[in-house]
Amino acid sequence: MQPPRLDNNSITMEKTRVDGILPIAKQFGTGLICLTMDDSGMPEDLEGRIKITDDIVNLFKENGIPLEKAYFDHLVRPASTNPGQAKFILDAVSYTKNKYPEAT
Repeated sequence: MQPPRLDNNSITMEKTRVDGILPIAKQFGTGLICLTMDDSGMPEDLEGRIKITDDIVNLFKENGIPLEKAYFDHLVRPASTNPGQAKFILDAVSYTKNKYPEAT
C-alpha cells in the first residue's frame, strides 16, 4: 500500500489518508476537503454518507481542528447506477448544513 500523496488537500476516513494528511493539517492549520468515503469505498446510500460525515466531524473535534476548516464533498455517483443518488446527495448536503453549520 502506498502512502497518501502529501500534496493533497483532501481527507477521507480511509486509514492511510487519516494517518498521512491529518497530522499535516493539524500542524499547519490548513483547511481540508472532506470526501465522504472510507476504507469500504463510496457509500451507496444517505445513511453511509451521514455516518462518514459524523466520523469526520468527530475526527476533527478529537484533533482540535475547527469545523470551519472542513469543506464537505459528498461525492456524486452516477444517477444511472442508482436513481436515488441525486436525492441522497441533496439530503447529505442538507444534513451537514443543518447539523454542522460551521462546516462548509
